[in-house]
Amino acid sequence: MSTAITHVRQIEVGWGDCDPAGIVFYPNFYRWFDACSHALLTSRGMSHRTLNERFGIIGCGLIDTGAHFTSPARFDDVLEAESRIGKLTNRTFTVEHVFRRGTVQICTGLEVRGCFVADDSISGGIKAIALPDELRAALQ
Repeated sequence: MSTAITHVRQIEVGWGDCDPAGIVFYPNFYRWFDACSHALLTSRGMSHRTLNERFGIIGCGLIDTGAHFTSPARFDDVLEAESRIGKLTNRTFTVEHVFRRGTVQICTGLEVRGCFVADDSISGGIKAIALPDELRAALQ
């Protein structure tokens, strides 16, 4: 992980987070990645509401994502989710995630995100924009 902008959350694994084998069903990690990314942005003064009100951003959507699983997580585990800002470009930012149970690494994840605004003049109605300077400064 490459910068000092870090946010840590505790995640308690519930029964509904697990598959029939009693192991966390992998899509839940992606749900947690998303929640951790938004918590990190909020901790930097850049909540979804703030981004929308200041810059018209309707979301910081995913451009790329991935995960690597090294150990299973199970019902009643308490995971520490550490999320950091990695690479910043003019149009994207990367969030790197590490999930641990105690000293045991459970998984790592990566999200590349961009900022999107509504634009009814184009097909799909949304377009990517350059990261606002204030957001870039908050993430550096």
